[in-house]
Amino acid sequence: MHGIAVPDAVLTTAPAALLHTHGEDNDWLGLGSIDLLVVHAARPIAAGLDHHYAHGLSWKCEHRSIREIEAAAEGLSSAGDVLPTHLDLLNRIMNAEPLLGEDWHRGLKERLRDSALRELTLGQYVGLARTAIGNTTALLTRCHALDAALSARDALNATVDALLTGAGHRVASGARRRDAFTRLTESGDPLGCLLTLERYQRIQTMQGLHVGDAEAWTGSVLSLCLTILLALEAQDSLPDLVLHLESTS
Repeated sequence: MHGIAVPDAVLTTAPAALLHTHGEDNDWLGLGSIDLLVVHAARPIAAGLDHHYAHGLSWKCEHRSIREIEAAAEGLSSAGDVLPTHLDLLNRIMNAEPLLGEDWHRGLKERLRDSALRELTLGQYVGLARTAIGNTTALLTRCHALDAALSARDALNATVDALLTGAGHRVASGARRRDAFTRLTESGDPLGCLLTLERYQRIQTMQGLHVGDAEAWTGSVLSLCLTILLALEAQDSLPDLVLHLESTS
């Protein structure tokens, strides 16, 4: 099984598929914790989450059935709203490494690539970014300048998540967000030109922020976020927006 010693306690459930949901992380054996999606042909007996400890690692196992995964995938083409939890599940499957059930996983990924998954996920992250921008603006209105600066940094992270999604990269958090963003800036994708790695890191470390003039720093970050979101929604204007951002960096 790809040379990975999966605990016997997981295999005794006789899964139809077994997916490691840290699909792009090559150093996962050093993390101390492994996330597995255990897919069953029928409704799993062990519903939800369980944990196992083996080979010096903690194995977090999420049990799902093929039927509910297929229903979530079919929901992408329906006229109704798609639950955020379903989008999260399907995106994790898209980026997963199959340890068992490779043929089923490959076929599902092909269907998801041809679906509205990417557009719906982008819409979700753009919405989260706009909410974060709105929260920051509200703090500025109430004259909470330093809180607003911290909120602006969160808004940039939400905006970067939307940018990664728009470029087809996996969204991550913490240090992995920076690593994913670095890969985007090095990929040659035009969306990777909207924000340089240097400027991203300056904002993350809040360089240039002065306590007596925090509103100006926060305003520049929000302007950057809004310009990136505009580029995601109107990519025909991308070259002009890149030039604008370069002139204001």
